[in-house]
Amino acid sequence: MDIYNFICEPDLDLSPIDRNEENLIIVDRENLKKLRKHIDFSVQEDMVYNDEFLVFFTSGNGYDLFSFVFLDSDRTNTDFEKISLILMEKLLVIVISGRSLHRIARGELVEEFACGTSATMYITFMELIFSDMLNGLCYYEDRLHHMEAQLITGSQEYKLEDIIRERGKCLATKKYARELLLSGDELKLNGSNLLPEKELQMLPNILAEIRLLNEMAGHLTELSAHLLEIYNSTENARTNRVLRKLNVFYFFAMPVTIISGIYGMNLFNRLGLHHAWSFFISLGITLGISYLVSLFLKKSQKL
Repeated sequence: MDIYNFICEPDLDLSPIDRNEENLIIVDRENLKKLRKHIDFSVQEDMVYNDEFLVFFTSGNGYDLFSFVFLDSDRTNTDFEKISLILMEKLLVIVISGRSLHRIARGELVEEFACGTSATMYITFMELIFSDMLNGLCYYEDRLHHMEAQLITGSQEYKLEDIIRERGKCLATKKYARELLLSGDELKLNGSNLLPEKELQMLPNILAEIRLLNEMAGHLTELSAHLLEIYNSTENARTNRVLRKLNVFYFFAMPVTIISGIYGMNLFNRLGLHHAWSFFISLGITLGISYLVSLFLKKSQKL
């Protein structure tokens, strides 16, 4: 079996490729067009070269094309990257994009699946990549739970944009996982007959991983919705505390406002204006009312 890894060696020469032998080609989308000089793809070009995050499975005369979104997540970041698998007779082409997939292509993962027939590599690679995605979703779940704890305890403040960004990522993950689940149903039909009986027996493991990805994505969506609820609750509680302080200030200021309004009226000989104790009487009335208001607030547990 021959391996052509354009990620490690971008200037590889495909002229000596032998289509009668098993071949594995790992290439990014920038170098994908170089393959057409040496390999006749039956695949529609727009499906492979398109940079949009499309999830689908299609098969035709002598080929399978499986395109899906790879979720790379750790404890600090989450990224979506596109990956396409093209299976033909004695040929597997893995088309990748993104830093994370480049890292995988240069690492030990290639050695784990680069053996046997192209169909075996096809199935083994999917097993490994979906397992890696499940681990990534577990890391993402831990990060969301950490954010949840910080919001509840108030140890870390988050902006609404932060919560909405995580919510958007979870919804996108759910969408891609649901589309992957539908594509898995097409995969098991083996319409192009490129998968021998041995590889078909391995498909249930692939489909089980896809179902787990879909369930995990649904859980993350619910968790992100809960995060948004907690954020709204904490913001409402903060607003209520500010309004409560303003209400207390208003109740204390209200008697002063009323009395000053009465004594500020432009009337002759009004309410003891010429009395020697008029100022102290009004002050006492103001303080008395304020004291009664404070007693009322303490009794109602609002102060």
